[in-house]
Amino acid sequence: MRDSLWSKFALLAVAILVNDKLPAIAGPPRLVSDSYQLEQVASEPDIVTPIGMAFDGKGRLLVIESHTHQRPKDYAGPEGDRIRMFAAANGDGHLDHWSTFAEGFKNAMNLLVRPDGAVKSIADLRAKKIGVTTVNSLTAWLVSELSRQQGWGNDGIKVEALGSVQARLAAMTRGELDGFVIESATGFELEEQGKGRNILLFGDIAKHFYTHVIFATDAMIAKRPELLRRFLRGWFKTIAFMRANKDFTVESETKTVNVRESVASKVYDTQIGSFSSDGAWDPAAIDVIRNSLKDLGILDTVPAAKTIYNDQFVPVKF
Repeated sequence: MRDSLWSKFALLAVAILVNDKLPAIAGPPRLVSDSYQLEQVASEPDIVTPIGMAFDGKGRLLVIESHTHQRPKDYAGPEGDRIRMFAAANGDGHLDHWSTFAEGFKNAMNLLVRPDGAVKSIADLRAKKIGVTTVNSLTAWLVSELSRQQGWGNDGIKVEALGSVQARLAAMTRGELDGFVIESATGFELEEQGKGRNILLFGDIAKHFYTHVIFATDAMIAKRPELLRRFLRGWFKTIAFMRANKDFTVESETKTVNVRESVASKVYDTQIGSFSSDGAWDPAAIDVIRNSLKDLGILDTVPAAKTIYNDQFVPVKF
């Protein structure tokens, strides 16, 4: 499985992926009780595609923007997910200033369970409730794939779609969930805080799978192929450098992503081995992707392999 926390760790091959099914535009929010008051404090372009939010100890609002999940080929947003911060510019308590707190995130998935729960191993997951983001999401597919591999069928593990990390963590804390799927860095962080136990890296059960790839437009491929080749040579030289220099990489990304060094080190250890050294495609991974596009409802039929990737630039030699 190809997964990553950081943009430097993420995209390993040139591809053109097609997604003609875009989510429907949601209607305006509605209050479910007269005891609540609804007030708009921010809108596009200050904040787009939010998937989770929280207030920190200084009263600042932190909002996670998702820009990588089922990303259309013509998407004009940031290359990676980011955390936007809404704060009081003059300290008067009135939130009036946006800034980017952190960026460049890519999802890497762990399965986190209650620290005091009954789930001690994968075998204990049968018929248990596991939280995911949405029904037809990568997180849901991973849980179903785990269930299938255990011989329990598609529904051997109960999937509960609860959205944000905060919602899933709260539900697990209350005992409403036995665990949930979470990106690796947050999973390691919660484990260090004693709020959960990581029992599974999904890369261990979905060994042939690409979550992140490098995109190029048809026009770029046709008109500027040598520029792409130079970029790819630089990319894979960077991957080779990171493999050979763990201490430097961990120290650098600890500052860039603003996580503890112990967490960055764990993410490095679990993910660095998954990166291709030359970008060559794995036929088994392509077959998994083809079938997952139909399983997730992104496409109505399984696409032909050659329609979802381009191999004229790989393997990369430098």
